[in-house]
Amino acid sequence: MARRASRTGFTIVELLIVVVVIAILAAITIVAYNGITNRAKNSAASSAAESAAKKVMTFAVTNSDSYPATLADSGVTDGNGTTYQYRVDNTANPKTFCVTATANSVSYFVSSANATPTSGACAGHGANGIAPVTNWSINPSFETNASSYGRAGSSTASATHVRSTTRSHSGGASLQQDITGTGQTGLQAQVPSSQLRINEGESAAWSFWMYSTKAGTITPYCDGALVASGYAGLSGAPTVSVAANTWVKVVGYGTRPVGSGDMFITQCGGYNLNVVSTDQVWYDEFIITKGSTQQNYADGNSSNWIWNGTVNNSTSTGPQV
Repeated sequence: MARRASRTGFTIVELLIVVVVIAILAAITIVAYNGITNRAKNSAASSAAESAAKKVMTFAVTNSDSYPATLADSGVTDGNGTTYQYRVDNTANPKTFCVTATANSVSYFVSSANATPTSGACAGHGANGIAPVTNWSINPSFETNASSYGRAGSSTASATHVRSTTRSHSGGASLQQDITGTGQTGLQAQVPSSQLRINEGESAAWSFWMYSTKAGTITPYCDGALVASGYAGLSGAPTVSVAANTWVKVVGYGTRPVGSGDMFITQCGGYNLNVVSTDQVWYDEFIITKGSTQQNYADGNSSNWIWNGTVNNSTSTGPQV
């Protein structure tokens, strides 16, 4: 009588079942581990923000209800993988503060208005390890007046300038330029005097929107002054084609050459659009930033951004948009 052969291995189906079970267990383990890790990161940032805020409030108790000018005044400093950002206004009524703590690229904040640690960052602060951006234009979209602008180049066409509410790229206003002569034109948004310093090897980036009744090209450019003394300019971006009767974005950038001297930027925008009398140009949404990265437009009216001075007439700071 024949004997049935004994089986000593696994079938392919059985092996596949084992592989699937192992994969499922691994996925469950990874999800659980990530959950534990994320909770630990959130807890570290939340605790740091809460602790810093308590020290700020304790400082006020013994200092005529005024919050510290800096976090260091209350004994809070960066360290152990945690960084802090802080803003305070002791002239407001009531006085205000907000502190953001970032640990392991996770941010939480506590403010005078909300003592509960909240995920994210205070308005005007960077979040989750990404540094905040400052728009150095002090009148970026002409929402309240026609001021803080200039023009560059020679053979500049005469023109009048008014704040316009009939045409804007966004918001409620723009700067309207009515050409009354013949030559070249453009516009540059001004920055605070002697504040935006670009050292040799450093860069700046800027952009704005324009609407022209005359087609042509415009050259991105920044005016400035050498830190030592004398004139300095910043350029490097190619000319931009300007189609007639449509909004066009002009992008500029430049790096200060080594050996050319450090400079302060005074105004950035563009110039050299050929025009004649009765042509019109509108300008809107200037953003001027330090560094080579082009930033999307934002100002103190944007979400989580703040004005660093007068609303609509100062520099502004906030997260990348």
